[in-house]
Amino acid sequence: MYFPYLRGKKFEFLAVRELAQKGLLYKNNSVNVIPIFEPVKNNFNYFDEFITNNIIFGIVVNPKVVKVDYDLIQHYILTNESYKNNFFVCILIESNNENEVLNYKSIYKNFNKIYIHKKYNHILANNLLVFNDGIYNLVSTSIGNIYNILNNKVMLEDSFEKLDRNADYPAESYFNNYYLTYKQLGYIGISDYLTIGDTYSETGGTPIAVAIHLSTEQNNAIYIKHFVSDNIVGRGDVSVKFTQAVGKLVNFVIQNNITHTEGIKEFLNWANTNHFPNLGPVKKASMKHHIELLNNLIWQYNNKLVIIKIKREWC
Repeated sequence: MYFPYLRGKKFEFLAVRELAQKGLLYKNNSVNVIPIFEPVKNNFNYFDEFITNNIIFGIVVNPKVVKVDYDLIQHYILTNESYKNNFFVCILIESNNENEVLNYKSIYKNFNKIYIHKKYNHILANNLLVFNDGIYNLVSTSIGNIYNILNNKVMLEDSFEKLDRNADYPAESYFNNYYLTYKQLGYIGISDYLTIGDTYSETGGTPIAVAIHLSTEQNNAIYIKHFVSDNIVGRGDVSVKFTQAVGKLVNFVIQNNITHTEGIKEFLNWANTNHFPNLGPVKKASMKHHIELLNNLIWQYNNKLVIIKIKREWC
């Protein structure tokens, strides 16, 4: 399974909604993608649509990247208790918030929970059995193997190397190969921060260079292609810079016969119509492609494992 870790910004919600509308969070009529949202605003209207349309997701009740009113989140969740099978309550564990974690564990005892072990907590690490009521336990790779006894572990890693300047991105960078190895390492799924990274910023401002990040599978691993505009001077002409960057992406897709995911279809359409949709939709298309790619890779590899197992049983 795949658990993309997102923040509650407009185009992140839209990316998930558009994929869900086309059934691309599922495989073989089963949920294979569960997006996790860490709210960054005191507005949860987008979740209403997910809940009423059976789009399974997780909502972090104690977000850390931005100061959000925890009481408002709690009120929203308890108000929607009748829909509790449509979403997960997610509780972040950090190095010194054990009292907060245990408090929310009690408040949401009747809800399906996902614990997100983002940082090592030396107090809770001595009593990991308290997390056995979680449906899933996302565990950061920075913690190591200390939490091996947890049930239903999901590997969480920030594999995207975010740079301060778009102009500094290389042609490609390594992401990870966990879609091949996570089961061998004792996990039941993987989680990442897509082509955004864990570092959060409210607004990016007008960039000096436009960079489009596209996840690809090659040599049994995921790499990120970075298509950077030729013009990397000044903060103007963003539409021209986008045209330069998306032209490089289209050439790569055509030359390498890359599958036309929903995200890539958007890039191709913008290039063909010479349209600049603004940078929010560009990030959305990149996220959509990443989610669809990971979903497909995890599914394909799991099917290969099943086939290999059947063959061995018949030998």
